Amino acid sequence: MDVLTLRNLHLFCVIGCNPEERHAKQELLLTVALHTDIHHAAQTDDLSQTIDYGELARQLQDTAVATCFQLIESLAETLAAVCLKHPLVHAVDLHLEKPHVPNGAEAACLDIHRCASH
Repeated sequence: MDVLTLRNLHLFCVIGCNPEERHAKQELLLTVALHTDIHHAAQTDDLSQTIDYGELARQLQDTAVATCFQLIESLAETLAAVCLKHPLVHAVDLHLEKPHVPNGAEAACLDIHRCASH
């Protein structure tokens, strides 16, 4: 199995439980590792035979901006589902980072692994 990775995709959304977090979009960083098979695409040099990561990035950004979750867990599950809709994605490892969290931490991060049902 091969892995195509999008690293540190900038997302903007309303996220958080604290009242001060609910008034404006915050920037989050997303890294997704897409488990796929690149063999056919590599042989044909044909974008239609692989994952168009530019299009996927746009879908992830559009999804994030349309949400209004309190928990990064909820956002992560939603974003993983977007990745898994692609028929060539067999599994996804997702790392979601929320910088500037309360109490002096540099960031809150969540890592999940999900498999496709197709």
